[in-house]
Amino acid sequence: MGQGIELTDQQWTMALAQVRHVSRNARLKCTHFNYVHQTYLSPHRLHHMFTEATPRCPRCGHDDATFLHMTWECPEIHSTWRHIMQHVSDIIDVSLTLDPLLCLLGVTKQNKRSKYYMKFVDLALTLFKCMIAMAWKATRPPDVQAWLRVVLRWTTAEVNALDQDRQAQDGDGG
Repeated sequence: MGQGIELTDQQWTMALAQVRHVSRNARLKCTHFNYVHQTYLSPHRLHHMFTEATPRCPRCGHDDATFLHMTWECPEIHSTWRHIMQHVSDIIDVSLTLDPLLCLLGVTKQNKRSKYYMKFVDLALTLFKCMIAMAWKATRPPDVQAWLRVVLRWTTAEVNALDQDRQAQDGDGG
């Protein structure tokens, strides 16, 4: 995936499968796809394309802001990921490891809860990835309180969609 993060074939398969399963929403699927394939143009890549573009991180000023730096290694982003993971852990009452495979690609080694808990984890983390992408050039990381509001809104929408699916299935079978 980048500097120092190697994935097995099984982990790549899991990351790619998450594109279909992260949400019913096409925008969230697209965001996960973009993370898996690193399609967002980091300052590092832009600098290689256009030498007048700065390769520096807009948040911390790091000299070589790669995709991994912009989404994980930047101290500003990493600190926010720590808060996000603490909130998610508190909500599902399971201690989750702060891991780039889980946060960025949806690949987990720990399946301590039901698939519904993990679906929530995937949704919550993907929503934060969306916020990072929307604030790609911002000098500050996305706000944790804003993320909590977005998670509440999206979780409600996903649960309503699941209820509609269940009702439709019950209607077809009865």
